[in-house]
Amino acid sequence: MVIHSAWLASTGQSRVDTRLATSVGMVPTGALVSRSGVVPDGGFGWQSVAAMQCQIMPGRAFVQGVTAQGGYQVASDAPVVLTVPDGDPQYNRIDIIVLQIQDQQFDSSGQTQAVVTLIKGTAAATPVAPVVPPAAIGLVQISVPAKTSAGTGGVAWPTAVTDLRVYTSGLGGIVPAGTTPWTPPMAGQYSDLNGELQRWSGAAWTPVYDPMTTGGNLPPVTSTTRPSNAPAGKLVYETDSGAVALWNGTNWRHQPGLIAVQTTTATTASITFSAIPQVYRDLRLVISAKSDGTTAVGWDSAYMRWNGAADNMYLWNTYYLPQGGTAVGVANTNQVSSAQCAAVWNSHWPTQGRGISTIDIPEYADPTTLKVYTGTSMATDGGTAGVLQTYGGGYMTTTPAAISSITIYMNVGNFLPDSTFKLYGLG
Repeated sequence: MVIHSAWLASTGQSRVDTRLATSVGMVPTGALVSRSGVVPDGGFGWQSVAAMQCQIMPGRAFVQGVTAQGGYQVASDAPVVLTVPDGDPQYNRIDIIVLQIQDQQFDSSGQTQAVVTLIKGTAAATPVAPVVPPAAIGLVQISVPAKTSAGTGGVAWPTAVTDLRVYTSGLGGIVPAGTTPWTPPMAGQYSDLNGELQRWSGAAWTPVYDPMTTGGNLPPVTSTTRPSNAPAGKLVYETDSGAVALWNGTNWRHQPGLIAVQTTTATTASITFSAIPQVYRDLRLVISAKSDGTTAVGWDSAYMRWNGAADNMYLWNTYYLPQGGTAVGVANTNQVSSAQCAAVWNSHWPTQGRGISTIDIPEYADPTTLKVYTGTSMATDGGTAGVLQTYGGGYMTTTPAAISSITIYMNVGNFLPDSTFKLYGLG
């Protein structure tokens, strides 16, 4: 018969006709087959009864046979008690309990029934579980050590049992697949995998995020595993780059953010930011520091190096105005081993003065452009002494490189405790 229908023909409707037609309501795994599984209501679970006995509890299930066979809707309304055979004298064994369809029209059972039955495994030095037969669903796997019997205490039920149940759903429903991925025949099927709602794209399972449980943002990913189905405006944290990216509907764009903070807890000669993520366009370095220098004006200069280079390829310029002064000072130099970048209050005056600086480095990750910087700085004790200073400079080389590390150090003395250095990524 080519066309099978249910409850149409006045006579002659076969059991196969009914199974094939009514399985249209189950989630498919192919053109004429549906997913076998237990209805996700807790049915067909197990309970221990005695040392060598357990029972399978009532439940409902759908069991798919071969394509021509169709699928069977099964309900059990009472517990089924099963006895585990005694253990082998020498080797361990693995048994399974299955819900099985026995249909003599398609198998050699000589029966027409649905049964819950135990399949005894083969004892071996390295035992394996029996294969779940056709037209059946695995329910329970039981580990049976050698010499297990009622006289030796029986099956260690709390640790011996593995749940084999898989679940199914109606057409269009969400399949509680547990931890076992499966392959639907069409895009758009939803499944609960490892406690996460996922959608089959036609090629892979992709997470479907619930903004009510994730605060509107996506769970952390790496920069190479960002989802492709995010709606515009969603944010995701990248665990490998430490950056936050926003999906604008077309591209992922990294958002400005704090890369790292270093605060000195002891007298420190230099501070280095290493392994700087290469995902932003610009960098901003913010310094709030004090030194143990004793220069009489009250402040000393901090210097900067990139990628550890100290090869006399830096140049820098600065304009500065001391507090209370009327004339702007100028200083500059080139072909030196580092670039002056900040004024830091020192310990000449017994005050808690600070040097506050902001330094911008554009296009730091571009390996084809020269690297330059600008900055502003103020060193003051909050009284009558201080300086306001601007900086500009760079690293002049015929072989530019992306900046992956920055080192800051004092030209005189060291940074005192509680000096803070913050590095931000921009763009």
